[in-house]
Amino acid sequence: MKYFKDDGSKILCDKTKILGSGNGGCVYKTNDDKTIKVWYDIEFIDIDAELIKKIGSLKLGNYYRILSLLYKRKKDMVNEKDAIGYLYEYVKKDNIDILTMPVDYTIDNINELYKSVLILTKNKILADDLKHPGNVIMNKDGIIAIDVDYYTKDHYLSSKELRYNNIRELEQLFVTLYLEAISKYHKNINNRIPNLSLKLNELFELRYKEEVKSVNKKLSKYKYPIEYVNKLKVLSKG
Repeated sequence: MKYFKDDGSKILCDKTKILGSGNGGCVYKTNDDKTIKVWYDIEFIDIDAELIKKIGSLKLGNYYRILSLLYKRKKDMVNEKDAIGYLYEYVKKDNIDILTMPVDYTIDNINELYKSVLILTKNKILADDLKHPGNVIMNKDGIIAIDVDYYTKDHYLSSKELRYNNIRELEQLFVTLYLEAISKYHKNINNRIPNLSLKLNELFELRYKEEVKSVNKKLSKYKYPIEYVNKLKVLSKG
């Protein structure tokens, strides 16, 4: 299948090279390490193609690089609402235990994503469902946010409310990444720390005065995040 990019050039999509599928569409890998996302039916899903292009232009840190909207026919390019998907740089996924990566992995990634969340907020964009771990890819180089299909400007939130919601999404992302790592790699810990989720929420509180500085201070004392988690276990016993 061939599609047309914003500049009118063609790109081939091999439907046998599927990487995955979700609520909105299917994702395919190209021969030159690009990724094509094709929506199921744009008439029946609420996706703002123009906003996706706008988000790509913001060049957000720790976000995937959106390269172009895609169209079935060249004549459709006059209206971004006729896009059927988009092209972005392929992001490799590694099996990462975030708790045994150096603590700077968490600190660096949350700092970069925090900056991006503030840019989205400045542009009045709601980062809807950033908190879902399925909407990020982890590899040895970093944590990359993907799948902005349902981000929206049609949210009726004040600037203050929007900032709160976007930062809350980021907080919950890291809480869930830590909880999933515990469940997958450290099951012996899972039931030994009372109120573990609450304690991790306290670690990743970004909405208050110190913002990311608070996370930096708490984690920088340790070499690996698992040491911080184990300290919680000790404190619970005490």
